Amino acid sequence: MKLKGLLGLLVLLIVCLSLIGCLERTPVPPVATAEDTAKLVEEGMTLDEVYDLMMHQLKDRTFLYRAQKLERRISGAWKVGAVEGGIPEGSDTPYNVLIFSPDTVDADCYMIFFENETVIGADWFSPTAADTMQDLLEGTLIAK
Repeated sequence: MKLKGLLGLLVLLIVCLSLIGCLERTPVPPVATAEDTAKLVEEGMTLDEVYDLMMHQLKDRTFLYRAQKLERRISGAWKVGAVEGGIPEGSDTPYNVLIFSPDTVDADCYMIFFENETVIGADWFSPTAADTMQDLLEGTLIAK
């Protein structure tokens, strides 16, 4: 009798774990949201690999900026170096920031940071912080 009870409990546990696994699924590219992209982006991926993760509709909602310098501080905050008025045309900069346009004005904004077109990090920013970041990068837009 105890064996049947344990076997039933084991089956119930397996079913519960399977349901939890289904809820935590990894999205399959190409994805349509910044949230799903955030689950797939890993350090070391190239810019092209990141773009390959996205559906065209999502790519149309991204902006790629050049940056003079990018640095992740110990606190986890990002420091972005930009030239006032933008970076002169034809200047080489090793850093890029890919910014995803949020769905609403009060939604957080997802950004991916690149060095030599390789992901060095990504993070979510409040609308205020995202606006500040875009103001810093003003004049450095590469592509929409």
